[in-house]
Amino acid sequence: LNLSRLSYINAKVLFLAVVLAVQVFLFVLIGNSVLQLKGMLLSYWFMLWVSAMLAAMVGLNISSTMQTVVSIYILIPILLVPQLLLGGAMIRFDKLNSDLSNSKYVPIVGDLMPSRWAYEGLMVQQYVGNAYQVKFYNQQFTTSEASYRLNYYVPELKQELSEIKNLLSSQKPNSGLLIKMQRFNNELIKMSEAVPECSELDIRLDPNQVNVSVLMRSERLIECYRSYYIKSLSESIEAEDALYYYWENKLGGRKALLTLKEENYNESVAEIVKNKQEHVKLVVSKDEFIRKSEPIYKYPSMVLGRAHFFAPVKRLGNYYFNTYWFNVVVLILMGAIFYVLLVYKVLYRLSTYIKLQKISFILINYVNRYLAVLRPKYFMKFLKK
Repeated sequence: LNLSRLSYINAKVLFLAVVLAVQVFLFVLIGNSVLQLKGMLLSYWFMLWVSAMLAAMVGLNISSTMQTVVSIYILIPILLVPQLLLGGAMIRFDKLNSDLSNSKYVPIVGDLMPSRWAYEGLMVQQYVGNAYQVKFYNQQFTTSEASYRLNYYVPELKQELSEIKNLLSSQKPNSGLLIKMQRFNNELIKMSEAVPECSELDIRLDPNQVNVSVLMRSERLIECYRSYYIKSLSESIEAEDALYYYWENKLGGRKALLTLKEENYNESVAEIVKNKQEHVKLVVSKDEFIRKSEPIYKYPSMVLGRAHFFAPVKRLGNYYFNTYWFNVVVLILMGAIFYVLLVYKVLYRLSTYIKLQKISFILINYVNRYLAVLRPKYFMKFLKK
């Protein structure tokens, strides 16, 4: 046919796109029917199709780079095993080696795995976007935030202040005191933005000016936070109950609402995205408190798209994007990178360059060894002459 390389690649990609679209659709249709996942057909199909296209791009790069089938067979497990182990489904990122993991957001080694983006996107969409949960999520978000602050955050803040007081009363030099004060101040800065109602009591701890009055004011500030979240939680629960009653009446009764929940709400998914199996609800790092409770109800603070696992949104600057669509875009960009690598034969050229370097290294070593053997002989002949 006398096709150019680009035309051949595009034809191949287009053919694979059509075949994979049909295969993935049938897979999702049968799988969701068996698992009784309702209303998620298109969401699952599109995410898995994009993931399959990325896998196809990787496969085309491998086939254009590797010279033998055996080498491809050897490479497949090397590519698949990290996807399984570092995708977030089998092993939680918190359980990875401390040099690789991060309590605040997904480690870089996880962000490099396409399986991590696909798995998280589907789990978040399954929980937040189903026909039942979409009616209550926003109100549950407020309830979860108030509950976390009241039950875990404020007590930890109070405990931090108590430890600072104990260290001050000991009157012994302690490097931990400055760290605790700085961490305490960092949290007060966050709280001053979250709870402006307590701004009159706002204060910062200065190691050189801490006295009984300052500590007492700090205690009153924490108590103000506690009172605020008691009220906030109570109001949020009442609003959530009112929302339930509203939908009961709109759908025709409690039975209709329960039927909707049974058909769409997945308890197993909820247990995972809420991190219910984790007993540690709050982690104290060097400079801040990190929430581990119910990550699906926590907005990320990172502004470059990085976030904790199962974040409901991703943040770029001051803009927030739905996790499902953000993750889809990430997978598309990964696929585009491998497409460019394929078109310009980058991996093939890199492989060829490495092979040439290896051959050159072997030849140089061989020549050096050969000369090392010959030099003494020529030297003896020269002496005889």
